Amino acid sequence: MEARTFEELYIQLQQLYQKGDYAAALQLATQALEVYPEQRTSLDYWRMTMAARIEDTAQTLRVLQQALERGQWYSELLLRRSPSFKPLQGEAEFEKLVALNQEVAENDSQRAYPVFTLRPENRCRRGGSACPLLMGMHTNAGMVTSSLGFWKPAATAGWLVAAPQSSQGIWKDAYVWDDRETAESEIQKHYATLRQNYAIDPQRVLLAGHSMGGEVAIWMALRGAIGARGFLAIGPGGPYMDDLAKWEPLLKDQARRGLRGYILSGEADSSIPHENIHRLVEKLKAAGIPCQLETVPGEGHDYSPSFDAAILRALEYLNI
Repeated sequence: MEARTFEELYIQLQQLYQKGDYAAALQLATQALEVYPEQRTSLDYWRMTMAARIEDTAQTLRVLQQALERGQWYSELLLRRSPSFKPLQGEAEFEKLVALNQEVAENDSQRAYPVFTLRPENRCRRGGSACPLLMGMHTNAGMVTSSLGFWKPAATAGWLVAAPQSSQGIWKDAYVWDDRETAESEIQKHYATLRQNYAIDPQRVLLAGHSMGGEVAIWMALRGAIGARGFLAIGPGGPYMDDLAKWEPLLKDQARRGLRGYILSGEADSSIPHENIHRLVEKLKAAGIPCQLETVPGEGHDYSPSFDAAILRALEYLNI
């Protein structure tokens, strides 16, 4: 089947990889460059790893060299721990490019890990009336701007919105929440800084997130990471959503905390486990956590204005 979206193409690449058809995956990723130029960093990673799998070392090194010349970079963790690159470790040309990769990454201004804030005009200032706070985490392999559209309705409704960027870069413009303890520590530090700089009502704090950011928002809320009173997860996905048993230890003794939740999903979102989302909502309710699930008709994984009304309904339901 021909891919109509990048998500479908990515699934095809994974299927070819799982079958061991590395040459076909390499060809598909190379052909896709013209169709999805904005996904070049991801596609180049596929090209490098698949070329390495078929022992075309020259092509692997050439793609990496060209990527670095364009200002792209990759996590050293990927270059060191990917099984595809194992035969290249210690090779002089590869080591030279890994060192250059680190220089390019360190010079990337986007690695400043900003916290983007939105607020109603003349509101939430220190010394003034306190505002409710929404901390919104972006999608995995994204940036602050990737999911910002989801949080803007909250700012319009009078909330202080803080959208932090994860520090866990896998390549240029792609940051993840994979290390949960690191993510939790960063969110706690951002929250402390926000409380120093803005007037925030600590009894009206909401953790929100999109995709993997949504799963992490639920996880942090259940752990009481910053004492949030609720969570809003949009299209949550990740290892906990794939294996619901992982949630069980977090669901104990939750009823007394007064936590509330709201989960939104796009009806046409093929990248998330819809059935498991329904099951998680039931588990949350059984644990004494009121939780609402809403499906936005016709929408996929990414933001569109069609989500705005649903997000406002979520804020009203959470009532924090």
